[in-house]
Amino acid sequence: METTYSPETPFTYIGIGSLLAMPLRVPPNQRAYSWKAEQINDLLNDFESAMAESDAGEREYFLGSIVIISNDENRPAVVDGQQRLASVTMIYAAIRDYLLEHDEKETAADVEKEYLYSRHKWTKERTARLKLSDEDADFFERNVVAKDGSGTRETKRVRKGPDSHKRILKAFELISDRIRRIAHGSREPNKVLQEWEEFLQKSVKVLVLTVRDDSRAYQIFETLNDRGLELAIADLLKNFVFGKAGKRNFDQVRFHWSKAVSRLGGDAIVKRFIHHFWASKNGLVRERELYKHIRRSIRNERQALDFTVELARSADNYAAILDADSPVWSRVGTRGRECVSDLKLLKMEQYKPLLLSCLDTFDPEKPNELKKILELLVIWSVRFQATQELGSSEIERFYPEAAQAVREEKIDIAAKLAKRFGGQVPADGVFRARFKTLTVENRQLARYYLRKLENRARVESGSREHVMIADEDIVSLEHILPQGADLMEWPEFDEDEFKANLNRLGNLTLLLRDTNRDLSNLPFNVKRPVYQSQEALITKKAGESEEWSPAAIEARQEWLADLAVREWPLTIDR
Repeated sequence: METTYSPETPFTYIGIGSLLAMPLRVPPNQRAYSWKAEQINDLLNDFESAMAESDAGEREYFLGSIVIISNDENRPAVVDGQQRLASVTMIYAAIRDYLLEHDEKETAADVEKEYLYSRHKWTKERTARLKLSDEDADFFERNVVAKDGSGTRETKRVRKGPDSHKRILKAFELISDRIRRIAHGSREPNKVLQEWEEFLQKSVKVLVLTVRDDSRAYQIFETLNDRGLELAIADLLKNFVFGKAGKRNFDQVRFHWSKAVSRLGGDAIVKRFIHHFWASKNGLVRERELYKHIRRSIRNERQALDFTVELARSADNYAAILDADSPVWSRVGTRGRECVSDLKLLKMEQYKPLLLSCLDTFDPEKPNELKKILELLVIWSVRFQATQELGSSEIERFYPEAAQAVREEKIDIAAKLAKRFGGQVPADGVFRARFKTLTVENRQLARYYLRKLENRARVESGSREHVMIADEDIVSLEHILPQGADLMEWPEFDEDEFKANLNRLGNLTLLLRDTNRDLSNLPFNVKRPVYQSQEALITKKAGESEEWSPAAIEARQEWLADLAVREWPLTIDR
């Protein structure tokens, strides 16, 4: 699926070296160079691993998407991708420098001409092919693009100046050292450097999205992970799998692929489905590495067919994960459907490979186990989200590893899964402590927490669950200390305390929408009797305080934290 760059083509799939062979600029408002040693080393290690593949076809490495604006100016502007482009430019500069150090002046000049500098046909003026944003442009050209000894290259260390300049120097130092080690470690250094040059030009692929104006580019950049890019990457995957199908299996592969797409409701979510499906079978696979992993694993016609057959089988289950009304959930009852809705509301994508594994492998004659899994996933999601105990990369690894274990170890009951992985979920003490200080700015999430805690309080007091509190047309979110508070009427809060406490969960409650509108920004002595008259127990609790202060918020949130530990318990037999 090789394409060449064209401003008329919205998406192009191209080697990053081929992209760097054209003049590019980074707009002034884009951030300065930010990559650190860890990212540079990861990039170089990934490249070396890909180049070590014995099959040349498997050396292709997908480096993600790049957004550029191409209008009437000579230099297209890079809206997204400048860090990767700058780092790869450093690799070319390091190759050029090594060649110069070893008296390969002609080859060095060719590398420089193709990737580092362009020369105006008439004026003979040389300009860097990649111009970074204003803060870094001159520094990058003098210290990376310009060759050593040219009179332009600066060699002194940066003591003052932006941090981005120090990062540029450090990155270039790491890259230059690695290129020297690679060349010195080979009996034919020129040949190995030629392999690097060609690998970057042809095999390190980027998906380039080209637009005509700034407003369109930034709109696309902000929604880059939405439908457009999803479709483009899905097309790459489809074309690869179809290409592997062979004449004998092509019709079957196409049939099963189309079947999976239709069950998902169209192409828009195919890439996410394939990513989560693949992770559920193979553990953590980062999105940018998905295409490479699939290319590496599907090598023949039989494997292409088996892959699409499995996709078609699993597509119904993935569609159900996205839709609480799917008939797939009929066997788990109202409580199970509620959990599916909760997971969707919590907006944590990471759990999907694990739930997909359970749906694909659990015995449909034991629906209670599936319901327990759903309850477990809600509990884990809330505890991870409220505590931030695991970083996003750790959570990203946690769920695929659990999903893989479900398939490979045939974990078929919720208790086994909880025993195997529950130790990584925040324990009660940590959960309670973090919940006591929880600040929630997302209104939908705050309503969810309060709704669940209200019903927990009602169950424990022997009352029936409050059905209406889920209806946003009837019940709204209330800031007890109001967002538009006149602090003269709230003497317990200075400006700093107001900011610190406004969105704490202890300052939030649920109130009939009409009542909330009437109370609005009124002082607490007016609000208090209204709270006391409400049916919602968590709102009555706020009315117990004689005054509203940071201490009152602290006390109420501590009470909510105790409820939270019981509402989202680590054990699910209740």
